[in-house]
Amino acid sequence: MSSGKSKFNHKFRNAKITTQMIIMFIVAVMLPMFVAGGALITTNITSLTEYHRNLVQSNNDRVRSILYEITSQIHNISGDIAYDKELIDMLSQDYVSEDEFKATFANYDTMDYFITNYTGIDDIRIYIDKKNVPNYKCFYKVTTENRYELWYKEASTQFSVFWESVYLTDSFGNSSWTLALVRRITLNDDSVAVLVMSISDNYLKNRIETTDYSTILSMNDREVFYSSNRDDYGKSELVDIIDPTQLFFTYIGNLAYHGNEYMASISTLKMASSPSSIYVTTISNTAYDNIKTVTYMTLIILLLAIILPGILMGFFIRFFTRQINDLRYEMNKASNENYDLSGFDGSYELNMAYSDLQLMVEKIKDQDEKMYNGKITEQILMNEQQKMEFQMLASQINPHFLYNTLETIRMKAITAGDRETATAIQLLGRSMRYVLDNTGTQYTTIAKEISHIETYLQIQKLRFGDRVNYEFKVDDGLDPDEILILPLLLQPIVENAILHGLEEVESGGMILFHVHRSGDGEDVRIDITDNGCGMDPLELKKMQENLDLGNIDKRYGIGLYNINQRIKLCYGQQYGLTIESIQGKGTTVSATIKIMRKEEKAENDGGDRSGE
Repeated sequence: MSSGKSKFNHKFRNAKITTQMIIMFIVAVMLPMFVAGGALITTNITSLTEYHRNLVQSNNDRVRSILYEITSQIHNISGDIAYDKELIDMLSQDYVSEDEFKATFANYDTMDYFITNYTGIDDIRIYIDKKNVPNYKCFYKVTTENRYELWYKEASTQFSVFWESVYLTDSFGNSSWTLALVRRITLNDDSVAVLVMSISDNYLKNRIETTDYSTILSMNDREVFYSSNRDDYGKSELVDIIDPTQLFFTYIGNLAYHGNEYMASISTLKMASSPSSIYVTTISNTAYDNIKTVTYMTLIILLLAIILPGILMGFFIRFFTRQINDLRYEMNKASNENYDLSGFDGSYELNMAYSDLQLMVEKIKDQDEKMYNGKITEQILMNEQQKMEFQMLASQINPHFLYNTLETIRMKAITAGDRETATAIQLLGRSMRYVLDNTGTQYTTIAKEISHIETYLQIQKLRFGDRVNYEFKVDDGLDPDEILILPLLLQPIVENAILHGLEEVESGGMILFHVHRSGDGEDVRIDITDNGCGMDPLELKKMQENLDLGNIDKRYGIGLYNINQRIKLCYGQQYGLTIESIQGKGTTVSATIKIMRKEEKAENDGGDRSGE
């Protein structure tokens, strides 16, 4: 073995340097990279697979928790309905006509209450097997088709509560699969009443759906009642690996779904106080794609780590070999004397170079003095400086971004069932749009100003409830869409009426907004009246005296002074505000302006309506 090793070393040392470098690259770079890369890819695949398995199982647990929450809630509600003595007594009666049945249940709204206040409930139905029972409100007469449906048969023969995937048709004729709680209502006679409470499909979608996961829900080994893919509804063998014989079936691994392989987690949800079970199937839409992407990226990086050094090594070998050969050629030309050197034992190229070096040494010594006479050239480097200018860009909030943001928040409130918040946001957006649209404008119409005031009052109505009520009145002969007014003129008056006039009013507060002609009919007067506390004569006199002086009591602020000055500057000194008040009965603030119509202003401005 020692002899073989020595022979190999001798061959390696005396091989061409190109061969030596290639061997060293293979042994020192390629083999370790392949081994390390293979181990890295295997480790990444294992780690990512375990990571996505945990994620898909976690999402499955989340869906199962949501289902348990809503089904438990519906189960409790069903008990309230099924044991409602008033309902049982009414259902146990015999009715001589459908009109008598309708009259009996006309004021019974328990089911309507639950449907309205619990977003998870899509529909509540009670099927009654009695004569003269019409389809009325939440009550349905049992049909021949119902009698042959499995859920009705089971409910008719047992008293236990159970869950079922049912195919229901609503009042509009739309049919769909849904998860429903079914239980028999025990009546005082031998007739049968079956309660069916279905879960809202939109509620499940909003609570369950995520971008990265698809969900399939099926009842026992029957039809699918919910799926991220609408085409799956009603299919009974979509997930064929479920074993219904197992009490608590669980599975995590590969799943064939619509012709593709996915990572999936399946678990069983045992319903509370019911023998029914739901199979929750969670499918990761991105797990294997992510694993493949990371694997491919790792493989590409590994190949680049091998190929790029290989290319660089190839260029280096060619360059190094060429340099040595050039050196040998030049040294052979320059050699003309023989010198006694110590010897050299190396690779093929270096041995040849050393032989040439022996011939060149003395020649180089003879030429040392001549080399000092060489001309040294200097190169002057020119550096240019470039001046860079930085400009500060002032960004301005786009009002459309604000409106779109408010609309997004409003839609989320609607989705969450918070209609009051959605209405408040809509009113706020409408008010802000009016303010922004009229900032800097010269005139608007009385109709638009009234619309803005109504929006403002609606917002205050949401805030104060019955403390704030309002009424708008425009006399006949006045067209508010044609008469112009200064924008944002009247809101401060209405605001004062609410904040100060109705300050002590706890309910029944009223703001009356009345637009009518004044004087000889060429002026319009706008009265804003509240039924609040009013002012005593001394306080009213002080308000009237200081209306033109800007020294108004802080109780009403300086807003009225500003409005009065705007009116006088625009329409003339004969126009402006007046205040009337009776202590304990209320206050009226009147704004008198000159009637100016769109056509008149267009003629005065030479046809330019930009001010509107």
